[in-house]
Amino acid sequence: MNRYSNRRELDPRGSRGVSLSELLVVMAILGIAVAIGVPIAAQQMRMAKIRGAADQLAMDIKAARMIAVSTRADVDMTIDAQPTNAYEYTDNKGKLRRIEMPDGVRITSSTSPLTFHLNGSLDNAATTILEIDVSSSLTERWTISTTILGVSKTEYERISS
Repeated sequence: MNRYSNRRELDPRGSRGVSLSELLVVMAILGIAVAIGVPIAAQQMRMAKIRGAADQLAMDIKAARMIAVSTRADVDMTIDAQPTNAYEYTDNKGKLRRIEMPDGVRITSSTSPLTFHLNGSLDNAATTILEIDVSSSLTERWTISTTILGVSKTEYERISS
């Protein structure tokens, strides 16, 4: 006699797996979770992009100021909104650094160029605004303001349309 002929010995409850209806319910729940989760994850990725770009720009403004102070020479930082959507400055080794904004992040306005003097100051206060469309009805805006003393401040706001 075949030892596997009696299925009750293998599984005393008599179940043999999941039914089709149970599988469909689980698949429907997973589908709903994915349908809700993917747009939220994409929105969070766009928000992280602009946050990172704003932090990078603020750090590079501080770096340009420190280079001016440490090398005791003027350092120009050029911020171009259109068409390049990038900024550039000369680092402490004399190499031109050019940073382009990530896809979707745009420089909407800027006071350019920023010329940091050997004492770290600017001739005029400067403001640069970065924006990204998070969704069809929501725009995220980051404003980096630099005083004539060369001190930068970053502000954030959400704009609903």
